[in-house]
Amino acid sequence: MGYTAREIIVSKSNPLFVKLSKLLQKKYREAEGLFMFDGEKLFSEACDSGLDLVMVIVDADYINRAEKAAFVTERLKKYTQNEVVLVTLGNSLIGKFTEEKAPQGIITVAKTIDFSEKYNKIYNNEKFFDGSRKTLMLSNIRDPGNLGTIIRSAAAFEADAVYVSKGCVDLFGAKVVRGSMGALFRQPIRPVEDEVAFIEELKMLEVGVYAAALERNAKRLGEQSTDDKKTGECYVIGNEGEGLSREIIESCSETVFIPMSEKAESLNASVAASVILWEMYRGR
Repeated sequence: MGYTAREIIVSKSNPLFVKLSKLLQKKYREAEGLFMFDGEKLFSEACDSGLDLVMVIVDADYINRAEKAAFVTERLKKYTQNEVVLVTLGNSLIGKFTEEKAPQGIITVAKTIDFSEKYNKIYNNEKFFDGSRKTLMLSNIRDPGNLGTIIRSAAAFEADAVYVSKGCVDLFGAKVVRGSMGALFRQPIRPVEDEVAFIEELKMLEVGVYAAALERNAKRLGEQSTDDKKTGECYVIGNEGEGLSREIIESCSETVFIPMSEKAESLNASVAASVILWEMYRGR
């Protein structure tokens, strides 16, 4: 499909610049069905993942360097999903689109991902519940860096799906996308409206659901009850400061904890999730 180049934008009052600036806010991302992310790696990952790109924004100094111009234009020439608009910004305006202290000079705008389509394609596979299903459920993760890191770890350790509660931070926020390092574009994710109802749904499908919490009756990770009849396992990770609610803990099949030094009180949510993901990956 290739790309279409537009004239350079040098003013903050330019209508397109104003419209793009609004994508920094969640309500506008949701209204437009678009999100943006910065950097060469995420641009490349988006192209390789077949993400539905809409626009690539480059700094004038960046695109005027021959090797950078070749990098961007060659990638866009090979991009076959649809026609992409290439916009150049002057007067260092690109800094308005990123929180990076040293932006690389390239911002990508894409359509928000339809997770339901990607997830349902896997869910309807006859091997979805074959006993090896490994999933993670995130409850009210509010730190965008944590959420991005967890998604990155989920992809690295081949989690079959990540279930994300409506109380979690916006998946398409810049820090989440950057923290995932492109894993957000590939990892099967399912947003969950009612956590307790969804846990009950999983249990009805004979999935073992384990709450990660420091409860009196919690079992060491890896030592919880196993059952050959189980069609998979799902671990539930809670909010960074408050953990899991009592209702969610009581809804789960069992409670597990990660053994650690008595000198440490707890683990960061993304670290805890990564340890559990590794344990599931090792168990394969």
